[in-house]
Amino acid sequence: MKRFFFLSTACLGVAGAAAAQSSVTIYGVIDQTVSRVSGGSSSLYMPPAIEAKHDMWVLKAGDPSRLGFRGVEDLGGGWSAGFQLEHRLMPDTGTTDSPGGSTFWQGRSLVWLRSDRFGEVFAGRDNFAAFFNGVQADPFLFDYGVAALGPDFTLARYTVAGEGGSRVSNQAGWRSPRLGGVALTLSMAAGEGSSTGRRRNEGLNLNYQQGPLYLGLGWDRGATLAGEDRSLINVTASYVLGSVKLFGNIARSRNEAATTPAGQRIRAYNAGLTVAAGGGLVKLAIGRLAPQGGASDSTKLGLGYEYPLSKRTAIRAALATGKTEGQSRTNGCEAGLRVTF
Repeated sequence: MKRFFFLSTACLGVAGAAAAQSSVTIYGVIDQTVSRVSGGSSSLYMPPAIEAKHDMWVLKAGDPSRLGFRGVEDLGGGWSAGFQLEHRLMPDTGTTDSPGGSTFWQGRSLVWLRSDRFGEVFAGRDNFAAFFNGVQADPFLFDYGVAALGPDFTLARYTVAGEGGSRVSNQAGWRSPRLGGVALTLSMAAGEGSSTGRRRNEGLNLNYQQGPLYLGLGWDRGATLAGEDRSLINVTASYVLGSVKLFGNIARSRNEAATTPAGQRIRAYNAGLTVAAGGGLVKLAIGRLAPQGGASDSTKLGLGYEYPLSKRTAIRAALATGKTEGQSRTNGCEAGLRVTF
């Protein structure tokens, strides 16, 4: 009888372990690109550290290089739990890709609980919800290349109040399941006093994705303890037509605390497409920034081609030109290699 009890207990333990399956994935991207930006005074709206190196050849990241860890545990009954940690790095120098180098998990640090029926509750550090709507409007997917539209042209240069950039710390939110093609993300973030200087942040992403069509609405708002108030709204659409994918986006940001009228209200418009050709992908993007007053409107045009050597390795090249009213034109070119794992 005692032996039977021990065998039964062992079997139940094995069954319980089998029911709660878990996995951890290590993933990453390493990208190195040779680039040159001419000495013009107009901006190509790349990351500041790259933008500053005009009129010289540089080795840089074309796609943000990263090292990530993702874990998922199946809790049974349609429930699962998980986490994601993502470090950003600069392979050409081995340094952290983070403002000031102070944030190690710059890309993402999240924990979540998910249900097939009720959606996902998440908490940690991540991009604000409307950011992901902007990515859908950029044929270059917000890479660091000369041709990418990036957050400037899809998010109207909006940055998170009290933190800058596009990531929000101390964030919690809910992602709905996709029903009839519709999905909703809601998020809020605590200011936590002087740790960020932020008083609050809240945002949403409402989108419809069905077949070849994507439609998205993004909104974000944040305020600081000093009284600064920022907000963003953007609308994105994309459509796949055979081997061609078309993109379009309109965005408006507001920051009443800006020191100039041109910084208080900014509108951005962009369009683009990708075309499968020659075994690779041609990318074309055009964007326009229109600050309030119209005295410093900027236009950017980017053209690129990416060719996969394998499932995980690709080579790419790009050209870009940018012109801001009253400033000299800036041109850029680059070629690079990306390896994913």
